[in-house]
Amino acid sequence: MAALHRLPEPTSCVLWREPERLRDLRMETVTVFEEDEHFRRALLKCPECGQLYFYEMHEEVDFENGQDPVTRLYTPVPTGEHAAALSLAASPSLQRVRPILRDVWPADQKTSTIAWWRVQAGN
Repeated sequence: MAALHRLPEPTSCVLWREPERLRDLRMETVTVFEEDEHFRRALLKCPECGQLYFYEMHEEVDFENGQDPVTRLYTPVPTGEHAAALSLAASPSLQRVRPILRDVWPADQKTSTIAWWRVQAGN
């Protein structure tokens, strides 16, 4: 099993204390690394504090029911260079980065679930 890659916790960002505020914030796009209809990678900035986030959005196309599940990952990064490095990583390896704010909207739910994945004791 691969080790977790730890990044600094964004303790001064409102999203650290109140992740549900993600629904109300309009994040500023700084740089787009990759984008198509169902996938996006970008460097975003919190409009309240300026915290940078590497962002990845993946939408799975549901050809049968038309309700596409969407996963959005927000990884706090100290610099744009860190985001550029993450933009080169394969999507599964991003799951090993902590902390990471996950916004997951399954096809069968009315709204998404927003929660931090943090470094656990012993990891």
